[in-house]
Amino acid sequence: MSISLAVVEDDVAMCDTIALHLKHSATIHLAGIYHNAEDALADIVRCNPEVLLMDIYLPGMDGVECTRRIKLLLPEVKILIFTGNERDERVFESMLVGASGYVEKSFGFHGIMSALQYLAWGGVPMPKSVADKICDYIKTINDNAQKENIFTKQERNILEYLSKNYTYKEISEKLNVSIPTVSVHSHNIYTKLHVHSREEAIKKLASKKL
Repeated sequence: MSISLAVVEDDVAMCDTIALHLKHSATIHLAGIYHNAEDALADIVRCNPEVLLMDIYLPGMDGVECTRRIKLLLPEVKILIFTGNERDERVFESMLVGASGYVEKSFGFHGIMSALQYLAWGGVPMPKSVADKICDYIKTINDNAQKENIFTKQERNILEYLSKNYTYKEISEKLNVSIPTVSVHSHNIYTKLHVHSREEAIKKLASKKL
């Protein structure tokens, strides 16, 4: 079964290379290529890819904001950030707004495709430096929540997985509870924070405006 892929990248040569290599691929179907965020946002719902390769630095709207908006339109799409430096602060920012992994352009075509497949199959391609930073960030969120005593233990557990961009189904499997239970707890978290999405919840907790 092939994976449906969309690409948001302003480097035309890079896009041509990806399209050429995937022309006869049995595992990855190229559903769309966009050279800027605005075009991607206008068409992404119709395209409806399973995974999306997103460059951070785009003309006009950048890849971080595009990631945030696409996740609002297609919450289940898995977005792989595609840039040149794992130490770039924008990589971390993209994870906070919904990206699921990261790959460097220097990895080459086969390395990038391997990361995409790993992501589509439930993995989280990410260098240790970014993973460590996210773990520290999540710990801070949970510490803040415990100090404020606004969440139950189960809500804190679910918030941690929401922060890691797990789906309700994945969270239910991790915590051995039903999907409706995860949904109810998530709704309670958002209600307590006066927000409507996981992205808004993470941002509010990060700013400590509890």
